[in-house]
Amino acid sequence: MKKIIALLLSIVMILSAFSMIACENESTETEAPTETPTEEVTEAPEPEVPETPYPVDRLTVAGTPIDEFVIVRNPNGGETVEYAAAELQEYIATTCGVTLEIVDSAEPGTKRFLLDETAYDGTNDNFKYYSDADGIVLEGAAKRSIIYSVYNFLEKQLGWRFFAADCETVKEVSSIDLVDVNFEQDFVYDIRAIYWTDYFGQDISLKRYQNGETKRDSILGGCEHFHPHGIHTFWILAGHSSEGAQPCLNDEATYETMYKNIKERLENYPEKAIHISQNDNELYCKCEKCLADIEYYGSPAGTIIKFLNRVDENLKADGLTDITLITFAYRYSFTCPKNITCNDDIAIELCTITSCYNHAFNDATCPKNAETMKQIDAWGEICDEFYVWDYTVNFSYYLSPFANFDVLLENIKYLGEVGGRGYIGQGNYQQGASAEFADLRCYLMAKALEDPYMTEAEYYAHMDEFLEAYYGDAAPYVRKFIDLITDMSNAKNACFDIYSSPEVMYGDHAFEPYNEILLEWWDNAEAAVADDPVILQHVRRSRLCCDYLRIGAIHHQAYDVRDAMRQTVTDFHAELLELGVKRISEGATIPERVAKDTNPRNWWSVHNYKD
Repeated sequence: MKKIIALLLSIVMILSAFSMIACENESTETEAPTETPTEEVTEAPEPEVPETPYPVDRLTVAGTPIDEFVIVRNPNGGETVEYAAAELQEYIATTCGVTLEIVDSAEPGTKRFLLDETAYDGTNDNFKYYSDADGIVLEGAAKRSIIYSVYNFLEKQLGWRFFAADCETVKEVSSIDLVDVNFEQDFVYDIRAIYWTDYFGQDISLKRYQNGETKRDSILGGCEHFHPHGIHTFWILAGHSSEGAQPCLNDEATYETMYKNIKERLENYPEKAIHISQNDNELYCKCEKCLADIEYYGSPAGTIIKFLNRVDENLKADGLTDITLITFAYRYSFTCPKNITCNDDIAIELCTITSCYNHAFNDATCPKNAETMKQIDAWGEICDEFYVWDYTVNFSYYLSPFANFDVLLENIKYLGEVGGRGYIGQGNYQQGASAEFADLRCYLMAKALEDPYMTEAEYYAHMDEFLEAYYGDAAPYVRKFIDLITDMSNAKNACFDIYSSPEVMYGDHAFEPYNEILLEWWDNAEAAVADDPVILQHVRRSRLCCDYLRIGAIHHQAYDVRDAMRQTVTDFHAELLELGVKRISEGATIPERVAKDTNPRNWWSVHNYKD
């Protein structure tokens, strides 16, 4: 073996010698270089970041390790500033494992995150944050937006996502270096209120920048235009014992009673805003004076505006200024009146209840929405301040999929473009869990209110990101179903509103041909997340809307001859109760027991149940 190694070494040495001779010969045949070649410089490799049990292994600010920073907050800044500092501390610790100290002040040059509620001169809601020589400054109003600033910083800079009350994620990366951070938020809508039971909690409301009341009166920092006596208040202000026919706004005794109650409430509540709005019915007064008003103004809304203008003028005479009187343009009062304008203190809430939700509001080819656009434009001409009360679920069929995902962004964008200053999106606001796609719809509405002018591609990217987090490996199957219902409603191309039957939206027994593939999709979806009880519950709850229509679609023709279908209906009912879904519509709860021969599509109208 030693001889072989020696022989190989000899061969190598001989070859090296020949190579050197060849190089010398080559150098004598070419010109000598005029300058000494520079040595090739190789950059030093990035130092490896050791893995940690945290989503981000290494967090720095302009290269300075995060553990050299503190959080500075004003001890006199109030509850919201204190809460914002604690949230920033907790989420940074969860992100990288470093718990920053919270201090009341710091010497110049100290590395810090500064929560500054004194410098920002925006509203209670707008905010900004940026890098400076000492770290990061987060600015916002002490009332509310300083906490918005923190959550937005966590989302855009550290990769956090606040999808739903039970679904938060953060991206896993080896390192983040916060350099030249600079962001400012200027909301299009002054009031943002997702009126779904899923968004009544303080945490999700703050993380998704919700500030409207709609059962959110306990939110940190308070709500904009808090209405302590709610909406549909004519009967309360008129001193009636229950909500019935609308009071006559031309009756002097009624005016005196209502004015007294309005003034008293404004004096006792610091928000200086009150909802003075019609009872929730069409029973408006048709006395001689009111009919004369309708003739002159062209709408019963004229009487309401005349009444509010008078109230506003008397309140000013009594020394009450800087107030807001809010009323509805709703059902019988949606048509804008002529020959009158609103005083500056009056805000109109336009209710889109008669609109079509298969087409965007600004789709002029849709006859319903052509009228909606006409009235919105007209109201914009006679009032300086209007809000929009929108509807985002099927109120007669809570369990039916509502195919409005492809118009949500366009509607919110349009309403902002025409001057709407607030948006209330009403859905299932009642007790019990929401079926269908409540959390997804709420999230997309919140993102659209945050940025109404995002592109369609950005909107659907938000959808896909939500689906991936909320449904895990089941997300592709859920997206297939959402695309299917959207395509089906578009193919039907019918106008549908918030009370339309599934047949109007999709066609008679439209889901019957898809029965087997729908079973396959949702069975696969459940199997894909069977090991995660939280995500599995998300899938099961969303599946309810598919099963609701799938069972109803085949039940009509097959129920009488297939005993298995009876068991399917029974299982479906049990699933609803197990998942905490309590309502089939705005006006009806899920029955405690169902007749074996009752199609789930008709439960809402069943009052006598058989075994």
